Amino acid sequence: IKMCGLLGIILKDKKLYNKSSFIKSLDCINHRGPDFQNHIEYEKNNYKIFFGHTRLSILDTSFLGNQPMYSDSKRYLIIFNGEIYNHIKIRKIIESKVKIKWKSNSDTETLVNFIENFDIDYVLKSLSGMFSFVVYDFKEEKLFLTRDIAGEKPLYLSLNENYIVISSDLKPFKYLKFFNNEIDQFAVKNYLKLNYIPSPYTIYQNTFKIKSSTLINIDLKKYQFKKFTNFEHLGGDNSINIIKWWDLKKINKNKNIHIEHNQILNDIENLLENSTKEQLISDVPVGIFLSGGIDSTFVLSQVAKHKSNIDTFNIGFDFSEYDESNDSKKISEIFKTKHHHHICSKHDALKMIDNINEAFSEPF
Repeated sequence: IKMCGLLGIILKDKKLYNKSSFIKSLDCINHRGPDFQNHIEYEKNNYKIFFGHTRLSILDTSFLGNQPMYSDSKRYLIIFNGEIYNHIKIRKIIESKVKIKWKSNSDTETLVNFIENFDIDYVLKSLSGMFSFVVYDFKEEKLFLTRDIAGEKPLYLSLNENYIVISSDLKPFKYLKFFNNEIDQFAVKNYLKLNYIPSPYTIYQNTFKIKSSTLINIDLKKYQFKKFTNFEHLGGDNSINIIKWWDLKKINKNKNIHIEHNQILNDIENLLENSTKEQLISDVPVGIFLSGGIDSTFVLSQVAKHKSNIDTFNIGFDFSEYDESNDSKKISEIFKTKHHHHICSKHDALKMIDNINEAFSEPF
């Protein structure tokens, strides 16, 4: 599970908040990134910015991959959660345009310099990966925030008369003394109907989940701090631009094309193999959660084409109706993996009940 924690705060009143308060907020998402934690403060005439990050090290585990991170010219500052699988290819694209002396092997450095040298729309459409990130442009005083195509990496945005807060989790919001924690009644209605709260809503008023493959650009030179009770109202503000940079509905479809059934199967298998292969790039050990079902077994079969001595992991149960551990063990024996197996007993499950809600920032 690859994840980091990010927290960005833009304040209208510089006296409203201080460094110690920010660090307390950042500490509550340290479990997302226990390897390193840092923050940066920046002050302009009419606002103050805090950018904080908690890191889970995957690519270049040295201090050179730590965040927040500046671009080569220091025009851009990024906080980033996720992984860019094709970042080596992207480095070659950047090098074809500018001479750059790379300081690290991290995909964060690749990403922030890609943004510095190319149009943001081209950047987003070129990325293969899972990500959410926030970028500040010091020259134009603009803020960019976005999520990947599937919305795999979370990103939340809250706005009112005093602040803009962006985070990879809702938990830090609760630690901000100035945060408006009033419950959104429309979100509650959705929750009671669907058993979850759909994007762009959250359980809190004026606080939103950024939708997948959505880019929000905020011009801080024009921005007037105010409440937004509805996500759609954001797009009507002349200082905020919302772009859906990838949309399945807009992909051209040639209805006259005919592809044989076997060709479709081969194409899908090749795509899945290449996708799986991309995700094996890591400077730390990579393993597979193996239930023994179709999905995880197929992923293992693709990984086995490119990697040996694979670690697989399975949680079994001592109540048979939920236990898949025998299937998992059989598959691991077929692929000769190093299998890690743990049985969760009824007693273990009862002990965990009180802590399960801690995994969720809102009703689910």
